[in-house]
Amino acid sequence: MMVYEEDGSKACQVFIDRHGLRNDSRIKALALAMMQAIPTTRGKDGKFLRPEMTTLDALRLLVWDDLPAPPEEVVPVIDKAPTLKGMPSDILGEDDGAEEDDLADDVGDEDDDTEDE
Repeated sequence: MMVYEEDGSKACQVFIDRHGLRNDSRIKALALAMMQAIPTTRGKDGKFLRPEMTTLDALRLLVWDDLPAPPEEVVPVIDKAPTLKGMPSDILGEDDGAEEDDLADDVGDEDDDTEDE
């Protein structure tokens, strides 16, 4: 990947062929594992957000075109959160507000306990 990034595709092809890496099953398995490990999220422009994935995909097309393309990562769509305005209080889990009053009373009780000791 470094040779591809720094010297370009032609130099990378020469390096791979010179060292016999094109048919090395270990290198091919490594490339496949890296494609599965690096996030494949794409930006609005259609490019990979991770530059490593961009390089790896280009290297895959250059050297190991029989490797499957990396799976597209689906970005979850987050719906707008519903507002609480206008929802019935039984849905929100509110009752008459007594619980809030109890919590406010408990805050003052901590000081009272230390005086007794």
